[in-house]
Amino acid sequence: MMALRIDEHDGIVTLTLDNAPANALDNATLRGLVAKLGEINADPTVRGVLLTGAGEKFFCAGGDVKEFAVVTRELGLERVRLGSRLKSGLAQLECPYVCAVNGAAIGSGMEMAALADFCVASETARFGMPEINHGLLPMAKGIQQLVRVMGEKNTKDVLFSGEIFSAARAHEYGLVDEVVAPDRLQERAHEWLTAMAAKPANLFRALKRTVRDAEGRTDEELERQTEEDFLSYFQTDEAAAQLRTLVGH
Repeated sequence: MMALRIDEHDGIVTLTLDNAPANALDNATLRGLVAKLGEINADPTVRGVLLTGAGEKFFCAGGDVKEFAVVTRELGLERVRLGSRLKSGLAQLECPYVCAVNGAAIGSGMEMAALADFCVASETARFGMPEINHGLLPMAKGIQQLVRVMGEKNTKDVLFSGEIFSAARAHEYGLVDEVVAPDRLQERAHEWLTAMAAKPANLFRALKRTVRDAEGRTDEELERQTEEDFLSYFQTDEAAAQLRTLVGH
């Protein structure tokens, strides 16, 4: 049974990791998250996604160590594939994705935070990639995103030291966009998500795709992408309404 609460209201999907005591990701929860993210991306009525954890101590402690007790080649590969699909599913979300880090974000928890369009953390939150201290290997997809967000040098420091660090340092690294008091966390996360969800949905999706895919593309590919987005977007009712507002008609 997956340890995930799903709440949907007015086009906003809230995903709450709820696996006491540490909101760890077992395989059932990984499968549930991957499936739900696929549904969300196929549903144009979804205006935004908020990911958080239950309680105050843990956002997500990474993989469920209870499932590490018996690791066969097949089970290990399944877990690697599920973890990679989770990171890819979050990266491929075209609607706004906000992460509210309510407690410790360790391993995959930190990687999921790095994939958010906006990450707000409680002052009591902690972050870290301690896998090197426990004989574990982080997901390549997650490391790729950490490099994008924090830079290569900071990512190396985090990975090679395995240290747990504060929300304030995560903000300095660029991993966290805003640090707030614990009692303001959910409110502030919803404020950011509501603000992004209020933008023209088709235009937001086009911009997010361009940002996501811009790295490593040639000038010709980027120009072709802009042409395709232009032709697609300006045929929508949304674009017509925005232009009427712009010119005052």
